[in-house]
Amino acid sequence: KKDIDIHSVGGLLYNDNHEVLIQYHNKYDFWTIPMGKVENNMDIVEALKKELKEELNIEVVEFKEIASRVYQYDNINSSDWTFEDSGKTFVVLFHLFEISKWSGCLKNNEPKKHSVLRFMNLDEIKKLNPISDALKLYLEVK
Repeated sequence: KKDIDIHSVGGLLYNDNHEVLIQYHNKYDFWTIPMGKVENNMDIVEALKKELKEELNIEVVEFKEIASRVYQYDNINSSDWTFEDSGKTFVVLFHLFEISKWSGCLKNNEPKKHSVLRFMNLDEIKKLNPISDALKLYLEVK
């Protein structure tokens, strides 16, 4: 079994109607949740807080990990994570967190990366296509 190359984290944020914050990722052309790679020997909690601060302008206060899964991606260009015929294989351990409390004013800090940022209920999310592996995992555990 191949070792883990990268850890990745994703956060589920809910509004008062228990809808989940969903993003449309322009480069990868899919719907997803706020997420990112764990870099520079950070632990997964530090990475989660950093990603959500960068993407959404919020401070994570309370959270819990609700699922994790290993994914293998083949033919990846390691510089920008797009597919290429001669690319490398990466094994990613993805950690899914529920964010129960945050502070700050939620805002799309990366509009070029994510063209849509909005809360959706479970029925709306199930109709989205295509969706990321992170969003598929959320649908499995809900």
